[in-house]
Amino acid sequence: MKTVFHLISKKNAAAICTGMMLFFLLPYPAIANDGNIIRLVQDPWPPITSEKISGEGLATDIVTKAFRIAGYDPKVETIPWKRALVMVETLKSDAIVAAYHNDDRAQKFDYSLPYLVTPILFLKRRETNISYNSLEDLRNVRIGIIRSASNGNEFDQADFLNKIELSNPSVIIRMLYYGRVDIAPFTNVVGMHLINTRFSQWSDEFEFFGRPLAVLRYYLIIGKAHPKKDTILKDFNMAIMEMKSDGTIQEIIAAHNLMNAFPRENFNLR
Repeated sequence: MKTVFHLISKKNAAAICTGMMLFFLLPYPAIANDGNIIRLVQDPWPPITSEKISGEGLATDIVTKAFRIAGYDPKVETIPWKRALVMVETLKSDAIVAAYHNDDRAQKFDYSLPYLVTPILFLKRRETNISYNSLEDLRNVRIGIIRSASNGNEFDQADFLNKIELSNPSVIIRMLYYGRVDIAPFTNVVGMHLINTRFSQWSDEFEFFGRPLAVLRYYLIIGKAHPKKDTILKDFNMAIMEMKSDGTIQEIIAAHNLMNAFPRENFNLR
């Protein structure tokens, strides 16, 4: 009996050890990291966010600088937009670098103070004869949009529009050029940067038109379930206010040669 009990105990011990090893090998959410590491995700949206340009994009440059001022060690990963939303909502990452505000998203995420302000305009081929005074005028127009991206509450909630969801901005530019969509919403800085860097052979083919579809602000967003969200947002907001006050944000914008896209008078934190 003593021998059997001894063998059972050894088996139990082995099982317990195996279970503990598997537990510690399981992936932890971002919030479990020790120290002041803050794990950020962004989608490729140059020149705002991009791992291929200086500072990983204008917004990323501002956000990572703010976190360093606040005493954090920011780590940035570039992934598709829809995955970024899931990663932050499920606490596998801490925050998304740059997002617009919309009502649906606000149910799942908390927002920082805005740190950039930019208008959204419709882009079209110059030869396309389209104008509008209200979104109702665009009922029969094919509009290319990025899947899961926001273009302001009015546009997002206009279910009567013919919105064609596409995977990324480059696909939209190609669809515009080849006439498979008629117009597409872009911020002027993103649209022109994309055309001038990726499609320079078509640079004279496109134009922005009409009144701004929306004036949008860029925010850092963090999942409502994140246990440290209040502290992170407070620290980040204080750093952003400091950077606005001492001119650091304007210096970063100038370093990216984007002053014309983000004039000082359009920058406010309300």
